[in-house]
Amino acid sequence: MKRLALLGLLAVLLAACPQTHPYVGNPIPELPPGRYANELEKVLALTNAARAHERNCGSAYFAATAPLSRNSKLDTAAQYHAEDMAAANQLTHSTPSGAIHYTPGMDVGQRVLHEGYNYRAVGENIAAGQTSAEQVITDWLESPGHCANIMNPNFEEIGLGYKKSADNTPYWVQDFGARQ
Repeated sequence: MKRLALLGLLAVLLAACPQTHPYVGNPIPELPPGRYANELEKVLALTNAARAHERNCGSAYFAATAPLSRNSKLDTAAQYHAEDMAAANQLTHSTPSGAIHYTPGMDVGQRVLHEGYNYRAVGENIAAGQTSAEQVITDWLESPGHCANIMNPNFEEIGLGYKKSADNTPYWVQDFGARQ
């Protein structure tokens, strides 16, 4: 009888607890089968694999969402920003001094507008030092803000950039967007 009462009490307590969304799935998505011409194609595949599963980004829960498609204007903005950071050997969301493509101080919104991408939503992930697509995606997914950009259902398109600096430091850029 005590056991039945304890089970009943446990059921009531569990029902009274607020529902939380535990972390679901691997923090590091598996690379989908296929052949990839370069690391940026792998970044896209891993990004979309991550978006295919619900996950927590820090304390924020994100449901699975639609895959992103590449956009050539976002690709140009991301590639040029990677090249500018590599030229200056500086990791920054603002265009660095000594940039070769954009005016120093420009942010992601200004850069994508410069390339003719009229957006209603825009965001950016940057990284430096990671030697593979798997490593950069792992690092971004372990960072709440970067993870939130990857999982943001408002983003529909992506541009990717990659460039090594003179000292061989890899610079990575993901520019996310949704057109007006």
